[in-house]
Amino acid sequence: MRYEDEAVTATPPMNRSELPAFIVFDLDGTIVDSAEGIVSSFEATHSDFGRSVGRSQLVTLIGPPLHDSLLRLGFGPEQLDDVLARYRTHYGGDGVTRCRLYDGVPELLDQVAARDVPLSIATATRADFAAQILDALGLAQYFAVVAGAAVDGRRSAKASIVAQAITDLSPKSPLGWIVGDRRYDVEAAHANHLLAFGVTWGYETVGELRDAGADRLFNRPSELNA
Repeated sequence: MRYEDEAVTATPPMNRSELPAFIVFDLDGTIVDSAEGIVSSFEATHSDFGRSVGRSQLVTLIGPPLHDSLLRLGFGPEQLDDVLARYRTHYGGDGVTRCRLYDGVPELLDQVAARDVPLSIATATRADFAAQILDALGLAQYFAVVAGAAVDGRRSAKASIVAQAITDLSPKSPLGWIVGDRRYDVEAAHANHLLAFGVTWGYETVGELRDAGADRLFNRPSELNA
């Protein structure tokens, strides 16, 4: 989330000589603005349990694993299975369709794909929902792999999702990037020995990416497709 009064200094645009062997993109807050669908699904879930929570707090929970977000919202461990089921019912209804592409992302994907850089998605969103979003927005053809949270909940940590994306992608070289908007993306990148490129047009809190150790920061998609 970009704050208008915060000055963000991005690093210079990329060039052809710097392109990696592969790129792993985060989805929510990086490729698509999905806040409306996610937040409305959280709100409906809270209503189901007779609770309410402010939207400003809910937006900060876009990116972490759902289990972590629900615990931070005050649900107990014994409630998580029921709460997750309710959330996924709401999100799988109309929440998943309430998203939009960030300006400049289609052009970025076109240019990177034209340079034969393999692309994958790694997202805390459930994998089948992520595939549905990409297909609806006409982006599915860009991504050889879509890795996300497992339907049965066994895989939800971002580092594990990224590791699965890399395994499924089977890149020719281990020299890759992760592009994402939250510290979880930076931490997952470094856990998998990748460069972490932070984007500031998503849901990051002030200074989050820099504090997490992002290798580079970008303020707009065009800075990545020079």
